[in-house]
Amino acid sequence: MLSPRLASRYAKSILNLAKERGAMEDVVKDMRLLEETLGSSKDLRNMLKSPVIPSDKKEGVVKTLFADKLSEITYKFIHLLVVKGREKHLVEMVASFMDQYNKENQIIKATLTTAVPVEEKTVEELRKLLLSNEDTKGVEMQTKVDPEIVGGFVLQYGDMLLDHSVERKLQLIKKQIQDNTYISKI
Repeated sequence: MLSPRLASRYAKSILNLAKERGAMEDVVKDMRLLEETLGSSKDLRNMLKSPVIPSDKKEGVVKTLFADKLSEITYKFIHLLVVKGREKHLVEMVASFMDQYNKENQIIKATLTTAVPVEEKTVEELRKLLLSNEDTKGVEMQTKVDPEIVGGFVLQYGDMLLDHSVERKLQLIKKQIQDNTYISKI
């Protein structure tokens, strides 16, 4: 069961601790590593969420995977989660931490989806365009290739969606044709 409130509280506590100790860069780097590792390993996520696996076994796995890769603050944070039985919420806590960090530092996440791979030059130009907004100090840009959009692009940034794909335009044309009251429907 997901608990966004709990995840937010724990994320805020490690964010404040990292600020207080002047270790924000290390903790952010650790959280990105955790985000990547947890995102790519379904087995690890399932192990952390399993009520059957005892906490000492979970702690052993966490120690083996992360003891030499994480800063002391982050490692002790994860250790605390395991001790308190909150490790099943680690994925949500990491996501909440990154959201809070990005919001506080005015960094937006952007995803550019195109039908074919796009050149790095184009991605950089788009990043500069997004940075031209006075409320934005950073952009984390991710690119995806989805041949189903046929052509054009879909840009999602913050809570905005800009869909200039051929697929979307074809859907709009189809809807206009179907809604045309001058054509009798057979």
